[in-house]
Amino acid sequence: IGDCLDSDRVLGGPGHMKVLIAFNVIESGEIGVLVIDGLESRTATSTLPTCLEGTISAMRFAPGDRSIPVQLPLQASAESPSQIY
Repeated sequence: IGDCLDSDRVLGGPGHMKVLIAFNVIESGEIGVLVIDGLESRTATSTLPTCLEGTISAMRFAPGDRSIPVQLPLQASAESPSQIY
């Protein structure tokens, strides 16, 4: 996820963002339904939505006997300290 955010910033994306990622880990351990909120203001050329979706969809967990809902609030900030010590 960090690589997605870093790439987005290099391509001119904002330094600060809040995103809510919600998905289900299904019984097989794979990602089921995936929803990413907070990227609506992105330009059509932004690769961030596709990068996040691909990264999260590729995650795998141990199989289980039921689906597990996951909510991942993400707040990212890129700041460069300007003070010299």
